Amino acid sequence: MALAIRPLPVLEGAAADRFVRKANRTLKAKKKLDLSEKVKATAFILKNAKI
Repeated sequence: MALAIRPLPVLEGAAADRFVRKANRTLKAKKKLDLSEKVKATAFILKNAKI
């Protein structure tokens, strides 16, 4: 039994312009995400895991 292929939604008009502006603003942002604490916690968990 074949599954129907659904069309992908496409942004148009003002919604598309707003999306592009927000995407460009995010790319230009100087703030970087600091995941160092998460990396340390993950390394600790993996080190102690008995897998």
